Amino acid sequence: MNMTISLAGSEAKAEFSGANAWLRNDGTDVIYAAAKPGITSGADGVVAIPAGQSAPVYGANGTVWLTGTGSVQLIGSDYSTNPFKTSAQAGGSGADNVARAAISAHSGNAEIHVTAEEKAAWNAINYSNPNLLINPDFRINQRGQSAYTVGDYTVDRWKLLNANGTLTVTDSGVIASKNTGATGSAAFYQKLEIDDSFGDVLSLSVCVDGQIYSGQLDVPASGNSVASLSTPCGVWNLYRPSNSIIQLVCVLNENTAVINWAKLEKGSISTPYVAPAPGAELAECQRFYQIRSTNDIDPVDLRPSMRATPTDIKQVTGGYAYVAEL
Repeated sequence: MNMTISLAGSEAKAEFSGANAWLRNDGTDVIYAAAKPGITSGADGVVAIPAGQSAPVYGANGTVWLTGTGSVQLIGSDYSTNPFKTSAQAGGSGADNVARAAISAHSGNAEIHVTAEEKAAWNAINYSNPNLLINPDFRINQRGQSAYTVGDYTVDRWKLLNANGTLTVTDSGVIASKNTGATGSAAFYQKLEIDDSFGDVLSLSVCVDGQIYSGQLDVPASGNSVASLSTPCGVWNLYRPSNSIIQLVCVLNENTAVINWAKLEKGSISTPYVAPAPGAELAECQRFYQIRSTNDIDPVDLRPSMRATPTDIKQVTGGYAYVAEL
């Protein structure tokens, strides 16, 4: 005897011929069956049948009680052999069809599919474009001063344009400011070597006093970029003095704002800032500037290797500075 039973949530009674009730769950939720009424999940004699699976209620002797939702196939039998031969490849239950439909929906996709929660976690934590700037949080300070007042390099890779600006090193970043009453301009900037992979647009994010300011800067063929980014410390833009070099420049105003970090990245989207590892960042800085105890070391043998043969070797406190700046 073979019959189809539709369940709507309440307990239902089904009568059949045979000693055993073989049941196949063609729905998408678990159903429960027993030889006696008053079904309780987990109770003795109650059989739980997951979606797409089948199970017997032995010794039901013509009457079985069921609860749950969905469609159930019942075969009455005096034998202990399962009469159902379900397969996800041929026929099968409604649950099989649901699973096959979900697989088919993505069968033509080459991308990996993740949950919305996983995607949000990856976006928020794991995904960040590389920062084109070196020493973006100003923690590498090989020259060792707490304040810089002349138009030269300050903390590693960052430079004051002229003597109209002052840079002060703090525990959380730097204060770059135009001197009070100065009549000329003052700027704080970093030079970068550029190649074709930079594209036409870069994204800039600057954290000032804990507040993040973000915007897009076009990569100019020469001169200044058209777009700029205003922050409490000044206005940032790109300047291109040659084909192979661009400068990220902040034209300073008189201020006491702390620049915590800066991030320049390829493309039109600003991704989260990730602080660099100090050791790796020091090695990057030492390609341009490093201090040795003596001046008798062949520059080509310096480690880490410098970007070019040093153009200047000068005596400084504690030894000699090898300089290969842009």
